[in-house]
Amino acid sequence: MTRRVIRSYHAFNFFFSLLFWAPIFYEYQKQMGLVDSEIFGIQSLYYLAFCFLELPTGFLADKFGHRWSLRWAAFILILANLLPVFWVSFAGFLCHWFMMAVARSLMSGSASAYLYEFLDREGQSEWYRKTEGRARALSLIGRVAAWSVVGPLMAWQITLPYWLTAISGVFAFLISLRLPEEARQLNKPVVSGVWRILASTPRLWLMMSAGLTIFVLARLVQVNLFQPILEHKGYSVTTFGLVLGLTTLFEAVGSALGDRMAEKWGELQSLIFLTVAMAVSTSLLGSPGKTWAFILLSVFALACGLAYPIQRKLLNDAIPEPGLRATLLSVESLLDRLFCSAMAAGVAVLMSGNRMGLALELGGGVTLMITAVLVYSLARSVDTTEIHGKS
Repeated sequence: MTRRVIRSYHAFNFFFSLLFWAPIFYEYQKQMGLVDSEIFGIQSLYYLAFCFLELPTGFLADKFGHRWSLRWAAFILILANLLPVFWVSFAGFLCHWFMMAVARSLMSGSASAYLYEFLDREGQSEWYRKTEGRARALSLIGRVAAWSVVGPLMAWQITLPYWLTAISGVFAFLISLRLPEEARQLNKPVVSGVWRILASTPRLWLMMSAGLTIFVLARLVQVNLFQPILEHKGYSVTTFGLVLGLTTLFEAVGSALGDRMAEKWGELQSLIFLTVAMAVSTSLLGSPGKTWAFILLSVFALACGLAYPIQRKLLNDAIPEPGLRATLLSVESLLDRLFCSAMAAGVAVLMSGNRMGLALELGGGVTLMITAVLVYSLARSVDTTEIHGKS
């Protein structure tokens, strides 16, 4: 049973994350008649919708079941990717992105919660870190393969990337139907319980902060400044996709090997080391050199991949109430997106002044400061526990 669930979890994440249209949606919307102000306006509303949806969808997953949430996420994903084919207008694309936000929100906390709770119930929680890492690795490899062929697919049939993404959603939905039913929660989740746990569990905040630094820094380097960095280093536009593909493969390798690193060096020690590696790599990216930039981007991607499954395990371990697991995971996701929004605004200001190097140095420096605070806080919590234990 456990192996079947793990295989199903890998497959669900693979197909759910297979967004063929991701590299070409801007060009597709331009060809469909939208202007830049409309395209970026939709993107802004998409991230805003995410912030409002994360907590309600997490709470619904805890109330009605994580498997229930995954099924609806896959079903809505299918519908969302048919809209750009049959409803080609500003309103159609706006609904498409809003439904994508709903689908991603339903899946974001419930997938990890389902896997963690199932393995914990079976007495095999040691499989969680490895399963989460391999699921992420497979989804990253799938994206690289999909993105490498999306150009020819769009040239052959302009709507094909959306059709293929909808078909991937169908596979994800069918896989969700095969997932075993969850154990019934004796106590139904209540909203007040979320605030009570957040107020009384400092270790949970520490693990969320660790995830926050990783997520925001990854967004800065791999999304917001990725193309400007390559352009500044002298890479041609035609090589951007190749560099993205290669660094994504490094991240996939890291995700698959994160469990081994944690077993050898310890979870907390590994997470701290990897966060520092990401921060230092980011700070040095402003230095000259084409080859040097690729090496740093690869090191950053590898460290990011290694850190992800370790941080997810530590975060789940810090949640004291299983009945609110998806909701509390959604709290972290909400904070990630809020900080990413603030980071993007700051980067926009610095980039307008041609200060990309300063943006990278600030990103790396702030991460090192947060990591230092995290280490200090964890050390104090250990000391406090020891004192209380002796008394």
